Amino acid sequence: MEKPLFIPLKAEYYDAFARGEKTSELRKWGKRWNGNVCSLGRKVVLSRGYGKKHRIRGVITQVDIGALAILQEHQIDSMLKIYNDPEMVVIVIHITTESKGDGK
Repeated sequence: MEKPLFIPLKAEYYDAFARGEKTSELRKWGKRWNGNVCSLGRKVVLSRGYGKKHRIRGVITQVDIGALAILQEHQIDSMLKIYNDPEMVVIVIHITTESKGDGK
């Protein structure tokens, strides 16, 4: 059985998942974040930072890979602030959560 994919998040993004407002995570496509690693049906653990207290479990339900143009404008701005690479390929990991950040 494949180990759940660990996805550390900034507090604001973790909290949005916990409230049910966020259902996907964006990453720059590459060795660590790609279609093989982020496979459909793979379990994930969303973490508020790298601590062990705040965790949400879920499963990957869809994966989209493409140029920045597949994103909304505010998402493009966020990705460019982080990576400063207008030619990057992005991966959008759609996640259905199974628990709501209960700290377990």
